[in-house]
Amino acid sequence: MVLNSIQVEDSFFEKADEVFKSANLTINEAINLFLEKVSTEKRIPFEIEESRVFHELQEKSLSEVWDNREDEAWNEC
Repeated sequence: MVLNSIQVEDSFFEKADEVFKSANLTINEAINLFLEKVSTEKRIPFEIEESRVFHELQEKSLSEVWDNREDEAWNEC
């Protein structure tokens, strides 16, 4: 079993925790269900809607790529 740590916005965590508790699930159980679904279907099991979080993740990914580039390799393009 893998032990992992994630950062989650407080409001998302609290609201999701309420939903999971109403289904008699812990956060860990809900995450494991999600990961099981992703691994068996080999896709995200819902449509990703554009949201503030989605845009923040895209911007972070792009900035990480830009910040981690090797200048010489980028200059050769």
